[in-house]
Amino acid sequence: MTHTAHRWAWSLPALALGGLVWAAHRARASSETTRAALAFVERLDESQRAKLEFAFGDAYRRDWHFVPRERRGLALADLDLEQRGWLKRWLDAALSTRGLAKVDGVLELEALLRELESTPERPAIGRDPDRYVIALFGEPSDSTPWAWRFEGHHLSLSFTVIDGHVASTPFFVGANPARVPSGPLTGKRLLGEEEDAARAFVKSLDDVQRSVALPAGEAPADVLLQPGRKASFLEPAGIGASALDAAQREALVSLVELYASNLEPDLAAHALAALRDDGAESLRFLWLGGVEDGEPHYWRVQSQRFAIELDNTQNGANHAHTLWRDFANDFGEDDLTRHYAEEHSK
Repeated sequence: MTHTAHRWAWSLPALALGGLVWAAHRARASSETTRAALAFVERLDESQRAKLEFAFGDAYRRDWHFVPRERRGLALADLDLEQRGWLKRWLDAALSTRGLAKVDGVLELEALLRELESTPERPAIGRDPDRYVIALFGEPSDSTPWAWRFEGHHLSLSFTVIDGHVASTPFFVGANPARVPSGPLTGKRLLGEEEDAARAFVKSLDDVQRSVALPAGEAPADVLLQPGRKASFLEPAGIGASALDAAQREALVSLVELYASNLEPDLAAHALAALRDDGAESLRFLWLGGVEDGEPHYWRVQSQRFAIELDNTQNGANHAHTLWRDFANDFGEDDLTRHYAEEHSK
C-alpha cells in the first residue's frame, strides 16, 4: 500500500499545553478516527462486515498477540484495491507518516521472510502480508465506546475510543531481520532509529550512571510485557531522570517522543499527556546486555504510567521486538472506568 500523509511535528515546550488544548486534541482525533472507520465500513458488503465486526465487550478485544497465528477479523486478502485504500485512510487517521511506514515495513519484511524461508518443495505460506487483519469492536461513534485493532505477525496496533479519548496501547512492532543482510532491502532497519537513539543515550552516561542503568545480567529473550502479562513493573529498575544532566534528560524525553511520533499528531499529543502528568523527572531507563551494535540487548524507558521496551536478542541479535504499554489505560481501561462512572451518576 502506498500512502501520502501529514508530517508529524512535536517539541518539548508543547508539554506545557493546558487542559483545554489537550481536550481539543482528543476530540479532533476521536472524530477523525470515527469518520474514517465509518467510511471504511460503508464500502464493505455483508459478508465482509460479518468478519470485521465484534461486540465491544467481546473478550477478543483484549486477545492480542504478535506471533504468526490464525486471527479472526477481516484480512487484507478479503479486500479489493479500493477497499484497501479506504483502510489506509482509516490507518492514516490514527498514524503519522512515520507510523504508516512502520506498518508498510512490517508487511514488507513479512514478504521477505516468505522468500527467505521458502523452498521449491515447501513454500512458507504462513508468511503472508495478506493475512493481516482488521477487527472492529462496537460501532464507531463519538458518544459510545468502540475500538479497533490491526494485527498480524510482528504488528499489533490497538485503539480504543471513549468520550473523545483515544487510547493507543498496546502498541507492538517487530522487525525480522532487524537489519536486512542482503538483497534489494540490504541495510533496511525498521527499528533502527529507536535502537540508535537508546544506544546513544546509554553511551552518554558516565561510569557512575552506567553502574545504575546497566546492572549485571543478560538481556531477556523477549520483551517482558507481552500478551498475558499485566502492564506493570512493581519495582522500577535502572537510572532515574534525577540522576541525569539536562542534555541526558532531554534525550530520554526525546526517546519517548520518538514512539509517540508513530501516532497522528493529535493522538501523539494525547499519548504524551501521561508524560506531562507524571513529569519528566519520573522517567527511568534500564539497559541489559551489550551496548555495541550487533550485541544482544534489551532496554526499557518507563514512568509511573507507561513503559516502552525494545529487545533484540533473537537470531543472533538481528530480530527486534518493541512494545509500548500504558499501566492504567491499555485498551482504554482507565477511560472506560471513568465513562461508566459518569454514566452511572447520570
